[in-house]
Parts: sequence; structure tokens; C-alpha cells
Amino acid sequence: MTSVIVADDEHDVVDTLSFLLEQNGINVIGKAYDGEEASELFFLHKPDVILLDLNMPNYDGHYAIEKIKQKDPNAKIIAISAYLDKHF
Repeated sequence: MTSVIVADDEHDVVDTLSFLLEQNGINVIGKAYDGEEASELFFLHKPDVILLDLNMPNYDGHYAIEKIKQKDPNAKIIAISAYLDKHF
């Protein structure tokens, strides 16, 4: 079974994504709410994939990607963002 960590600063987003993943047979082994927590959980649990929001306060997804890739250049990361630029 595929394992994943879900990271987003919005708790509702983490819960919704986790529910949808689990309904489709994917094992959510961790939930994080900033980039620092996401990288710590990644190294603790070694998931197959981390689903990571790029725009989070404090330590963002870019921070987590940098930390994870430094230690595990083969890590599978799916970066997401709901940020919309109002000037498009």
C-alpha cells in the first residue's frame, strides 16, 4: 500500500485530502501543518510520497523541499498550491 504524508497549513484541506486518499486505498501516515513539521515527519516515517502545500506561513513548502532533497534527493514530492494571483 502506498504511504503518504499530507502537509498544508489549512487543517480542513489536510483532513479532506487525507480522507480522499484513504478512500482510495492510500495510507496517510502523517499530517503536517508547516514545512518544518512536514520535513520532520518525512524523515521519521519515510513515506512513498509527500503531498505538500507550497504557501504556508513560517516554514513553507519550499523550505520542506530543500530540507528533504538535501538528505533524500530521490524523495517523491507532489507540490500543491491554491494561491491565486489576482493580477492575471
